[in-house]
Amino acid sequence: MASISGPQSGPFGRVSRRLPLAGALAFGLVAALSVCGGANAAEVYLGDGRGGTVASDASRMLDVARVRSEIPVIVEMDTEFVPEGELSLFAAANQRAAIASAQDQVLDRVSGARNVKTFRSVPMMAMMVGANELAALLDDRSVTAVYEDVAVPPALAESVPLIRADVAADVKRIKGGKGWAVAVLDTGVQRNHKALKGKIVAEGCFSTSNAASKSVCPGGAASSTAKGSGANCKTSIEGCDHGTHVAGIAVGSPKGKYKAYKGVAPKADLIPMQVFSKFSSIDYCGGPGTCALSYTSDQLAALEEVNDLASRHKIAAVNMSLGGGLERKACNKNPLKKIVKTLRSKRIAVAIAAGNDGVDGRVASPGCIGPAVTVASTTKTDEVSGFSNFSKLVDLAAPGSAIVSSVPKNKFKAFSGTSMAAPHVAGAWALLRHRFPKTSVKKIEKALKCSGIPVMRAGVTKKRIDVYGAYLALKNGCP
Repeated sequence: MASISGPQSGPFGRVSRRLPLAGALAFGLVAALSVCGGANAAEVYLGDGRGGTVASDASRMLDVARVRSEIPVIVEMDTEFVPEGELSLFAAANQRAAIASAQDQVLDRVSGARNVKTFRSVPMMAMMVGANELAALLDDRSVTAVYEDVAVPPALAESVPLIRADVAADVKRIKGGKGWAVAVLDTGVQRNHKALKGKIVAEGCFSTSNAASKSVCPGGAASSTAKGSGANCKTSIEGCDHGTHVAGIAVGSPKGKYKAYKGVAPKADLIPMQVFSKFSSIDYCGGPGTCALSYTSDQLAALEEVNDLASRHKIAAVNMSLGGGLERKACNKNPLKKIVKTLRSKRIAVAIAAGNDGVDGRVASPGCIGPAVTVASTTKTDEVSGFSNFSKLVDLAAPGSAIVSSVPKNKFKAFSGTSMAAPHVAGAWALLRHRFPKTSVKKIEKALKCSGIPVMRAGVTKKRIDVYGAYLALKNGCP
């Protein structure tokens, strides 16, 4: 599961410290249960109790499934895969057909699986299985990995001038990012907010109902791309104001007395993807009431929808201000890596929050994914924020302390967190892609790095973005 990447001391402090029951129980069982059964080719990953996963083995995952009666999993299949941006349309269609065929063959062997989610562009699918179905998956030679589908919580006025986004936005050939879109995977947005009204060009909702959670999509559906599906979940659920705030930082364009709270790319479009589910148990929420957490499988479904939308809309970047766990090394076995790599092959950056544990040498998952653009938080005096994770895995830094942006009910409010830093980077991509539409993620990232302001902590130095400086670097070359 994923959590909102809010700060330890700010509005999402309790959320970032939650230990979802699914992950916590698995963690305890991994340590306590005896290992049985033989070796299997499929790699196995169980929840670590913090919203991440750790390598385990088949017998332990089977023990977890027996104790709980069922377990949500993401299944990866042994099917040849190349990111679609590197394929011709014909080859991409053939690859999708091969993926669908492989999925059908696996599903034939696990007929009792529930809540099945198939994915079109990556060789994966998600499902809820009991011990018998799990055993069939683990014995299937076409299955290369089985991941527990864990859930995580969600992780301006001065910040936009600080990174010189306002200067870049006013450049004649940048036009505030007009015509380019940022996809925000979060808790949805207030569609008619004065900062976001008229910006939505596509939207979606991907949410899960099971014994632990309830879908917040229209009508309780597992998914929807209908008009209104990207609306924020009810604000009575803790965390459901998060997505509106994040979207406002990236592309908000309020008028009148609120114009000081403009986002980084105020003329860019918005694609809100609601990827959270409603949890009501104290074991998940860390206290009384309800909270929003996001399953990895719902994030994967939303990213795949963005991949398909890229054929109809000019999408500059995806923002994911969510995460859990702590990783020292790049998590190359993360189930989101293939779809992130696919989007990158289509010149779409995926900006992910580094997490808010205040830890050096580690970042949260999925920010540990190599092809992603991992973002740490800085203060308005260019110091690494005390709550921000910071390590060599961080790609860029951006302001994330006390950022004022839009929240539901047509209000504006200050939040802090790497959740607030990541959309500064996603918005910057929209500005730069407008001027340099055919430039790769790698080249824009290089420009942001070579032109940025150095920030350092615990012996690690990264660059706080300077959007106008990056524009000059792309135009004239790095200094």
